[in-house]
Amino acid sequence: MDFATVTDSLIIYSMSREDRTSARAALIRYIPRIERGSGSDQPRENFEHTLTLAVSRSGLDKTLTLIQLGIVATALLLLILTIPLVLLVVRRGLAPLDRFSFKVRQLQTDQLSHRFPTHEQPAELKPLVKSFNQLLERMEAAYNRERRFTADAAHELRTPIAELRTLAEVALNDAFVATNEDVRAYFEDAEAIAKQLEMTVSVLLAMARMQQHEITIVMTQVDLSALTRAVWDRLQGQANQRNLKLDLQVGDGICVSSSSSQLESLLQNLISNSVLHSPDGATVRCWVDSDPNVTSWTIENPAPDLDITEIEHMNEPFWRKETSRSEFHLGMGLTLAQNYAALLGIEMVSALTESGWYQVRLLIPSDSAIH
Repeated sequence: MDFATVTDSLIIYSMSREDRTSARAALIRYIPRIERGSGSDQPRENFEHTLTLAVSRSGLDKTLTLIQLGIVATALLLLILTIPLVLLVVRRGLAPLDRFSFKVRQLQTDQLSHRFPTHEQPAELKPLVKSFNQLLERMEAAYNRERRFTADAAHELRTPIAELRTLAEVALNDAFVATNEDVRAYFEDAEAIAKQLEMTVSVLLAMARMQQHEITIVMTQVDLSALTRAVWDRLQGQANQRNLKLDLQVGDGICVSSSSSQLESLLQNLISNSVLHSPDGATVRCWVDSDPNVTSWTIENPAPDLDITEIEHMNEPFWRKETSRSEFHLGMGLTLAQNYAALLGIEMVSALTESGWYQVRLLIPSDSAIH
C-alpha cells in the first residue's frame, strides 16, 4: 500500500452479525500516511486503523450443505449398488464349491471308489478336491480291509462248525456199533474243534476290544530280559518238537515302562510266530539294543519262502502264505501284535533282510526305557 503501512497480516474469520446471521469477515490493520506541509509545525500523529469487511455466508452455508448431502447421497447410492454386486460376485465365486458339495452329497456308501476330477475345478478348489479324493481312497482301503476281515472271519468260523457237524453226524450213524475207542476219538476231535472255535472267537474279541479302546492299561516297570526268557520258556516244548534253538542276546537290567500283561501278549505273539514259521532245526535270534533315544527289541527267523512283496500283507487279519489249511493256524498273530504295539505306543517294524530272515523290531520310546 502506498497510502498506509500494514501492521498485521490478513485475518479471515466467521462472525455473528447484529441480526444473528453468520458472516464471513476479513480484517486488516494498517497505519495511514498523513502528508503535512513543509512549513507546518504540527506534530505528525501515527495511529493504527482496523478495516473489516464482512459478507453474509448464508449462500456459502447452503452450498456446503448441498455438497454434504451430495456426498452422503452418492455414498448411499454406491452402497446400494455395491451390495448386490458383491453378493453376485461371491455367489459366482462359490458356485464351483456348491457344485462340488452337491456331488459329494450324492455319493452313496457303495461308491467309495469314485474320484472327483481335479481338472474341472478352479485353481483355488484343486487342493480341496485332491485332499477329498485322498480321503476317499483311505476310506475305500479301510472298507475293503473290513470286508476282507468279515469274509475271512466267516470262513474261519464256518470250517470248524462244518467239521463239528460232520463229526456229530458220523457219531450218530455209528452210535449203535461204535466201540469205546471210537466214542473217545469222537470226543477228542470235538474237543479240538471246540478249542479252535474258542481261539478264533477269543482273538476276534480281543481285536474288537483293542480297536474300541476297552482295555485298561496299567503302566509298571517291566524287566524286558526276564519277560522275553519267560515267554520263550513257555514255548520251549513247541520249539523242541521242531529242534529250534533260541539265540538270546538280551542283557540284564533293561526295564521299560509298560503294561506287563499287554507287553507279554505282544512278545508271546511275535515269538510264537517265529517258532511256528521257522524251518525245522533253525535258530531264532532275539536281541535288545539300547541308546538314549530308543530301546529296540528285535526277533528274526529264517524265511526262505517269503517274498518281499508279501511283507505288507503279513499284518492283515487271517493272512496266510500257505494255501492249505490242514494244520490249524489262525493267521492273526502279527495282527494282534500290531494292535498291542499301537495300544502301548510302541512302533512295530517288519522287514525281510538280504539274507532271507524275517525280522520284527519293537521301537520303545526312550522315555519308557530305564537302564
